[in-house]
Amino acid sequence: MSNIDPKILAKAETALAKYIGAVAKVVVRRAAAKARDPGELYLLIADEIEDQNERKTFIRKAMSASDKE
Repeated sequence: MSNIDPKILAKAETALAKYIGAVAKVVVRRAAAKARDPGELYLLIADEIEDQNERKTFIRKAMSASDKE
């Protein structure tokens, strides 16, 4: 079970799905079990994005979104 807010998990799933599709739900759930905080969660799930430029963009967007919370 994750100690990360379910709203953050839902946002992460939606964001990742734009890159990898429906499997994002499973990826986020597995990463949430390992992650200690939202930042680590986003770094773990970013590894699933094969294109390096898209991965960097994803991480940048995720970090700027988490700064606003």
